[in-house]
Amino acid sequence: MLFIYAGVFVSAFIWLWIIYRNDRYEPEPLKVIIYLLFAGGLLSSIPSSLCNVLFAEITGFMDSFINNKTHLLGNSELAVFSLFVGFNEEFFKSIVTILLVRKLKDFNEPLDALIYSMTVSLGFAAYENIQYAMMGGISTLILRSLTSVPLHIGLASIWGMGMARSKFINGNLKLSNIFKYIAVAAVIHAVYDFIQFKLNFELLSFAVAFMFAVVLIKFSLWRMKIYLYDSPFVGVLRCRNCGYDNPLNTVKCERCGEYMTFRFYKICIECGTRNGKTADRCCECGKAF
Repeated sequence: MLFIYAGVFVSAFIWLWIIYRNDRYEPEPLKVIIYLLFAGGLLSSIPSSLCNVLFAEITGFMDSFINNKTHLLGNSELAVFSLFVGFNEEFFKSIVTILLVRKLKDFNEPLDALIYSMTVSLGFAAYENIQYAMMGGISTLILRSLTSVPLHIGLASIWGMGMARSKFINGNLKLSNIFKYIAVAAVIHAVYDFIQFKLNFELLSFAVAFMFAVVLIKFSLWRMKIYLYDSPFVGVLRCRNCGYDNPLNTVKCERCGEYMTFRFYKICIECGTRNGKTADRCCECGKAF
């Protein structure tokens, strides 16, 4: 038992380090990250797990899952269950994240949305790993650390993008603003689960799961890198056209002459100050946009 808990902790710590190391310019307080990992993971995993079990009982799928015979179920039955699991888990992870971070003063740059969403999902995956490791042992924990954990992290980066847009472009953090991002993550999650339920060959199952994990984690790290340079705390303005690093008050790129544009900010052409997307006037010089 203690060995399993230690293994889950080590796995979570490694993935947390991978996430947190990308928050370079204005790192979130470690106490906030730890809180989101444990509290967010627990608050999202318990209700989603109960809903999964309840749905499996109602639909009569429980025996197939307990006896590892899901591959014998019909495609339509598995598709329905996979879609339910996908939407159920992504919904609870996202709503818990929103509730926990919506009033955080440290939520002050777009990258934070990805950091928060991925951290809560890592906590979710860690609690899941405890349950699965209890049943399958340390080998199951290792396999899930290479597949399911990065899957959950990568899926979270998708609706984390929606959180960033809702907060910094729409001006408020609402579930309705990010629902389409949750839906995309849920469908990908459902496809992953459907394939895993149908496959009855462990090596092939691992190969497919690992492929999903690699693609999604690479996607999430790529998005984090992009959002990193949209940070108001970065010391340069990186041109989206040619990649040149310009001084902070640059209006046009010094190399290619393109106007500096950002996903989440407006650059005042008068003084070069970075303003929120919803701003009507520059907060520094008062020029109307």
